[in-house]
Amino acid sequence: RHTMTVGELARGLNVSLSVIDAGITRLRKAHHLIEQSGVHLSLGQPGFARLPLSVLDSGGWVRVGLVADTHLCCKEERLDALHATYDLFKKEGLTTVLHAGNMIDGHIPGLNTESVFTASMDGQTQYVVDKYPQRRGLTTYFITGDDHESWFMKNGFNWGAYMQMTAEKAGRTDLRYLAHVEADVEFKNPAGHVT
Repeated sequence: RHTMTVGELARGLNVSLSVIDAGITRLRKAHHLIEQSGVHLSLGQPGFARLPLSVLDSGGWVRVGLVADTHLCCKEERLDALHATYDLFKKEGLTTVLHAGNMIDGHIPGLNTESVFTASMDGQTQYVVDKYPQRRGLTTYFITGDDHESWFMKNGFNWGAYMQMTAEKAGRTDLRYLAHVEADVEFKNPAGHVT
């Protein structure tokens, strides 16, 4: 929870520096947010993102789908409404959906334990992979919220990147993680752009 040197970490764990280096590499590959400045290590925060969307022949209109606060894995979720919304997006010919955070319900013991189908991070992540709407030609770009997903992001774990990685392993390329809490979306066409 505080900055320390690689040597301090090695001494504290009673292992060699090469073991620490190998561990850091494994954690980074698993999308843990390990920051290294010289020999100092600390837990970081997810970076800020910018999503450029090309708009061709827009006729003055830019159309994207927008959803937020879906709280999947919560017993009060509305999967029926979410799927109906994606059916409408598909019918309207949209290709891009922006999810503005709180995709899952997360978990805090004693607060929402009784209202979630599963309390584990892996369970909720897999639930999204299995249940979140998937329509051919639609890509959902999502940010993680500052409360629900953050419950799983303590200690430098990046739930959004983990969610995308888990989806890709299951063959889903339609769920794309942008950033934590906020991301800029830039709409571009031949006349210019707006963010």
